[in-house]
Amino acid sequence: MKKLFVLLLTAALFTSTLSAAGASTPAISDVKRILVAKINGVAGFSETIPLPGNRNLVTWSEERPNGAFWVKTRLLDSKDRFGKVITLNKVAAHSPFFNDTAPKVAANKKGQLFAAWIKRTVRNSVTTDQIVGRTSKNGTTWSKEFAVTKPLKVTARNCQDFTAANCGYSDFKIAVDDSGRLGVLVGSSSVSRKIDFRVAATKKSTKWPSLRLLGSVRDQRTSEIVALVSGFAVSYMDYTGESCASRVALFNPKTSKWTRTLTAQNITVNTVVYSRWIQRDANTLSLVLNSELEKGGISIRDYNLKTNKWSGAVRTLVPSEEKVVFQRFEVASRGTA
Repeated sequence: MKKLFVLLLTAALFTSTLSAAGASTPAISDVKRILVAKINGVAGFSETIPLPGNRNLVTWSEERPNGAFWVKTRLLDSKDRFGKVITLNKVAAHSPFFNDTAPKVAANKKGQLFAAWIKRTVRNSVTTDQIVGRTSKNGTTWSKEFAVTKPLKVTARNCQDFTAANCGYSDFKIAVDDSGRLGVLVGSSSVSRKIDFRVAATKKSTKWPSLRLLGSVRDQRTSEIVALVSGFAVSYMDYTGESCASRVALFNPKTSKWTRTLTAQNITVNTVVYSRWIQRDANTLSLVLNSELEKGGISIRDYNLKTNKWSGAVRTLVPSEEKVVFQRFEVASRGTA
C-alpha cells in the first residue's frame, strides 16, 4: 500500500496520510490526519520529504513577530509514528527576501539531508548575513552547525527591492547529490545594484570552497540548483526588459570544477522565461523552458554529460500562441531519453 503525505496548515501543522490500495488502483482508500505540531507564532515554508523505508520528514519554519525564523523538523516512520520535534537553528534565522531566502531542506535518494538558512549578526553596528547549515543521514541525528558562506556585509536599510544595493543575500537554493555532495546557489545584491549569482559544491560540509561568480543580472527572477546522480546543474534568468536569457552552469564531479556560464536560450523581446533541469539518464540532461509572453512557447534543449556539450539546438515542444500565457511550471522524467 502506497502512502502519500499532504501538509495542512491551520492554527497547527497537520499531515494527512492518503493511502492507495495498490499500483493498479490509484484511488484513495483512506485518509488519516495526524497532528505534527502546535505552532507558537506563524508557520510557513512547510514541506514533506519522502525518505527510504517509507519514512517522511516534515519540515517547517515558525516565524516570530520580529521576522525571525526557527527551522523545525519531525520524522514520521513507516508506522505513522512521530519522533520528537527538532529545532535546527540555535540562533534565529533571517529571511530578507521572503520565499527566496527562506530556510531550505533538501534530500537525495539515499535519504541524506541538507538544511540551510541565513544567520544575521550585528556587531558594533555592523550587520552581516551568513548562510549556515546542518546535515543528517537519518533525519533524527543532525551534525553541528557549519558555515556554507562567508559573512556578507549588509548596509542598506530597505531591502524589499531586488535592485537595492548592499542588501545581503537575495536568493539561495541548496541540493545534495546521490554521492552526498552538497551544493549551493546564491544571489546577492551588489554595489552596482545588480544581483550576482554564485555557486559552490563540497564533499566536506565543514570545508566549503569560495563561491564562484556565474554572472550578474539586472532584475532577479527565478533560479534553481538540481542535484544529479553525481554533480549539479544550475540555471537562472537574465532578464533586461528587452530580452530574456536562460543562463546555466554544471558541476563536474570528476574535475571538481564548474563549467563556464552557458546560454541555453536568448529571446530578444520583452518576455520572461522560466527553466527547469531534469536528468533523463546517466548521460543526458534536459533543460525545459517556457516563455510567459508572446514569443518562445515551451521548448527543450538537451545537454550531454559525457561530452559536456549541448546535444543540439533548442527544440519547440509547444509553439507560442496569441493571448496564451505560460505560467510557472515543473517537469518530471519518465523512462530514459
